[in-house]
Amino acid sequence: MAEQRGGLFGKPKPQGEAGIEDKATIDAVNVTNLSRRVRVVEERFFNIQKQQQVNEESLLEFSRSSANELKILGKELAELKLQFIELRDKLERTSEQLETKASDSEFLVFKKYLELWRPVNFVTASEMERAIQEALAKRSRKDKV
Repeated sequence: MAEQRGGLFGKPKPQGEAGIEDKATIDAVNVTNLSRRVRVVEERFFNIQKQQQVNEESLLEFSRSSANELKILGKELAELKLQFIELRDKLERTSEQLETKASDSEFLVFKKYLELWRPVNFVTASEMERAIQEALAKRSRKDKV
C-alpha cells in the first residue's frame, strides 16, 4: 500500500481530519475558480452588450443618413425629370420650327433668284426721289438759259 504523507514534515495526518480539511480546501478552490469564471463570463457579457449598443447606434445613424440621402436623391430626380421635360419641349419646338424652314433645294432656288436680280443694284425710294429732284432742277436751269 501507498504510504500516506501528511503535513509539512511528513507526519501522517489523522484519517478523519485530513479528509475534512482536504475537502474544505477543494471546495474553497472550486468556489474561487467558479467565481473567477463567473466574473469572466459577466465581463464578456458586458462587452457584448456594449458592442450591441454601439452596433444599434451605428445602424440608427446609418438609417437616418440613408433616409436623408434618399430624400435628397428624390428631389434631385424630380428636378432632373423637370429639366428633361423642358428639354424635350424645346426639342419639339425646334423640330417644328425646322419643319417650317426652307429646305436646301428651296434655299438654292432663292439664292439663284437673288443672284439674278442683284438687289444691291436696286435704288431706294429716297435715292430715286433725290435723283428726280436733281433731274428736274437741271431741266429747269436749261429751260431758263
